[in-house]
Amino acid sequence: MKRLSLLFALSIVLLSFGLANAQPYKVDFNVDLGPGSMFTYPSTTDDYAKGGMPVYIGIQMANQTLVTVPPTGEYLSGWGMGLTVYSVPSGATVVWTDMGEAPVASIERLNTWEDGGIWSGMNDITLPGANWDGNLPDNFRHDCLGAFTPTGGFPPSDNVLLDRFRLHLMVPVTGSDPLTDIVEICVDYTPVDWLFPDGDPFGGPYCFEFLGVPDLPPETEDPDLSQSVEHDVAFGVTLAVTDAEGGTITGVGAVDENDNPLGTANYVGGNLVWTYDPPCDWVTDGESHTVKFYAEEAGPGHVYPGVDFTSTMSLTVTNTAPVIAGDCDANIVAGIEADTYANFTSTDANVGDVAVWSYTVSPSAPAGTVDLTGGVLTFNPAVADETVGFFTFTVTVTDCAGDYDECDVTFEVISQLPFFIVIEAEDGDAGLGVYLGHHAYVDVTQEQGSENNLGFDFLIAYDNSVLAFMGAYGNPVLFSSTGDYQWEYFTYRFVDNCGGSCPSGMLQVVGIADQNDGLHHPIETILPEDFVLFTMDFMVTNDYTMDCSFVPISFFWRDCSDNSIALNYRSDPTGLVILQAISRNVFGYNGTYFPITNPLYGFPTYFGAQEDCDNDDPLKGNDQFIDFFNGGIKIICSDSIDARGDINLNGVLNEIADAVTFTNYFIYGIGAFTINAEGQKAATDVNADGIPLSVADLVYLIRVIVGDVLPIDKLNPNMVEANFAHDGQLVSVDVELGAALFVLEGNVDVSLAQDAAHMQIMSDVVDGNTRVLIYSYDKGASVNGNILNTTGNVISIEAADYN
Repeated sequence: MKRLSLLFALSIVLLSFGLANAQPYKVDFNVDLGPGSMFTYPSTTDDYAKGGMPVYIGIQMANQTLVTVPPTGEYLSGWGMGLTVYSVPSGATVVWTDMGEAPVASIERLNTWEDGGIWSGMNDITLPGANWDGNLPDNFRHDCLGAFTPTGGFPPSDNVLLDRFRLHLMVPVTGSDPLTDIVEICVDYTPVDWLFPDGDPFGGPYCFEFLGVPDLPPETEDPDLSQSVEHDVAFGVTLAVTDAEGGTITGVGAVDENDNPLGTANYVGGNLVWTYDPPCDWVTDGESHTVKFYAEEAGPGHVYPGVDFTSTMSLTVTNTAPVIAGDCDANIVAGIEADTYANFTSTDANVGDVAVWSYTVSPSAPAGTVDLTGGVLTFNPAVADETVGFFTFTVTVTDCAGDYDECDVTFEVISQLPFFIVIEAEDGDAGLGVYLGHHAYVDVTQEQGSENNLGFDFLIAYDNSVLAFMGAYGNPVLFSSTGDYQWEYFTYRFVDNCGGSCPSGMLQVVGIADQNDGLHHPIETILPEDFVLFTMDFMVTNDYTMDCSFVPISFFWRDCSDNSIALNYRSDPTGLVILQAISRNVFGYNGTYFPITNPLYGFPTYFGAQEDCDNDDPLKGNDQFIDFFNGGIKIICSDSIDARGDINLNGVLNEIADAVTFTNYFIYGIGAFTINAEGQKAATDVNADGIPLSVADLVYLIRVIVGDVLPIDKLNPNMVEANFAHDGQLVSVDVELGAALFVLEGNVDVSLAQDAAHMQIMSDVVDGNTRVLIYSYDKGASVNGNILNTTGNVISIEAADYN
């Protein structure tokens, strides 16, 4: 057996033939070990195959003998050759490749006739080529036949290479011990069945010896042996990755001393690029951590985690203490029962560090509530004697590693009271109430409030079937261009009903201390106790069914802006922090005040601003700093000023004198009541239907006087439809009436008509018009048909039947 190290050449004389006689042919067979398969193992000069990497063997065969084929004048060249390739020890994997080293499924001729000369027009005839099943040992054969017609003289003067091919045999060689793992790849002649006589064996086998080298893992460059970084501050390390065999890098990474993955690693441009953001728990008192780096390659087993950590680094993680700033060393005035704020900030070189806030207070914990959230210290002093004074808070910010910074802020607590806004709950002389049909003047008062009131916006609800709003009047002491206050703007408007859940009457009243128009500015915005802001004027119904009742007038909320005050705390040295004061508590009234606050009810509501309105953010400007007290109008009970039917108030009920006084009212109006107008008016509701001063009351009074009915507390009056007609001379009616009152335009003549001759008539001219009353003291007397002779125009008619 022959061993070749670089290049082998062999000439074999074979037989060739023409049409009649076989002619000899010559084949050149060359085998070489490509230079790309040579390398030097570390620190030696021996040549070894790279373990696990391809090794290339080049094979070339050529025929240089021509065969003439007369009489065509063509020349025929052909040959057949068989090869066997095997490994010692057996089992090596072999892949046939073309010249570009790409694997091929079958071997074909790679270059044919040379260009130039008389052979440039040669025609190729390629017979079926080599076959290969990829296993060793195995054989293949290459059959090739070419025919050509020379374009010049013959025979050719030079012996050119007419037919040749080159094959690359790629042998991935593996091994673990470079001194003992020897692999041989051998090439030998194999007889083939061919048209021409078989050639001579060419002296093989020819073997190539390789020493296997183990596939070493890739290596990473050594980093700095020791580094120190801040926690939560990202940093990076870039390490070159190399592989002695030129393997494909499939992954890179880093782990801690317990082989837990660490940070983010990527393979970029031949480098391991690692980034890491050390957590706070890596901060130790001078103790370092070990970081191990590795790279993986395609090929036999270098799998993390294993022993292939090729570089390590000692990493020390440090911490920087936070720095506090803000209201440090400030003196802040705080009022009783009002949120007062001190604001602090914390900066930290360690990005992502979480600040933990805490405080202590000296000389002792004050009465009230204290909250420290996110650097905002909120202090709400309680109403207590010991609260007034100076309190120093030490505010501390601590980071995750336990390092901290601190500073002091001092609150000077002064007396501070929330606003009490009250709708008057009584009216009339000595607080007795209001007569039906009279005006009621209801004050809205700021009963207390120690801070600056810069304006208000109130929404007030009432029952418009009982109360008719006539107007509102700002306190002239408050809204004037002179004096101590000089508020500039006051207005009111009716508010449309907002649906079935809203009251029938709503009134918005707005007052502003300063429009900032350059002319007037409030001299004083802290109002004294029990200060009237404005007065509302209501006309009370004359419906006696409301007798003795209390008519509520209440604050009402449709949204967060209703019933608010523009507030500035006097503790604000700039006077520029304007907050919106909203309801804290709401009280109803039924003779005494009782709480009705419900922040969860939802809008619209009588129960105060809802929970969404209280944002607890001083920058958004809502502060629960108002207590609202509802009020209303008390209607004086008629039985406290009269007895029903005692119209002349002489203590004798339902007498003829009462009837005479009442009939005078119908002609002369309220002036007929000369003793106590309100009392006499209330006494006229003889039938207790709630409507005083009616003809129905007169009819019922006369019936009581004549003994037809008994005095009763109340009748449900019969509603009777009556149709009156006036033809210019005569007034008629189509139902039985007990009495009727007519008002005629101007001074006109009147008389009883034929059907009313049994009735009585009373008339006079009052305020330019003629008033006529038709009635009777006779028991059971009633009238219908033609009842009044007149040519005057009828302005109004009031009538009642006998019942």
